[in-house]
Amino acid sequence: MLHDVLEDTEKAIAYVRDYYRADFRQGLPRTGASFDQWAGGGDRADVANRLTGDDFVAVSFLTVNVPPMAAIGLMRDEKKNVDRLLSLIPTNVRMSDLDQKGYERHLGMDSPAQELWEVITRRNGAKWDIGSTTASKIMARKRPHLIPIVDRVIQDLVGFGHYWHDWHKSLTGGTGLTECLDRIRRDSGILELGYEPSILRIMDIVLWQEGLAEKARRRDVAAAAPLVHG
Repeated sequence: MLHDVLEDTEKAIAYVRDYYRADFRQGLPRTGASFDQWAGGGDRADVANRLTGDDFVAVSFLTVNVPPMAAIGLMRDEKKNVDRLLSLIPTNVRMSDLDQKGYERHLGMDSPAQELWEVITRRNGAKWDIGSTTASKIMARKRPHLIPIVDRVIQDLVGFGHYWHDWHKSLTGGTGLTECLDRIRRDSGILELGYEPSILRIMDIVLWQEGLAEKARRRDVAAAAPLVHG
């Protein structure tokens, strides 16, 4: 298990409800609430195998932006390669359903997903300022059931490791986490509000909210600590 908060169903449900509440700021919901379903979602049939402007708008809802040079590169210069790789990554496979062989096929070092990651981050070429967080949000937009979002807040909470591997391990092997996340999504009431995030997105939201809460707790402890005079 990546963190104990994933086993605290009551707290996790509260976090998800808070994330999707309608009056987050100025009477409007949090922008991130629209990430998954903006313009019908990034994995809908007619756009699943290509990047669109709507994908980049959706990514901006999560407080990152795709640099103009990268947008041009991905949607024009690398278009054929990106389209090809997306066509090799299924939309109907969930990370939680993969055994080890399936993990290697779909997410391993020789997988189309790994190759797409390297294209988006320009690992083997001149960089265009897309780091792991932005790349993961682009890929999670296109394959929400297979690719988790990489986030510094979450990494600070759970530690820095092999992100995809660590999430897969937590979701498989009889941990019961998949069923727990399904229950959190259902009992949070967000389905009735029209939101249908993947369980990876639910997991991301819970860990992110806990990470922010943990940072706030640390700040409070530091602020309350007595000054030491030498």
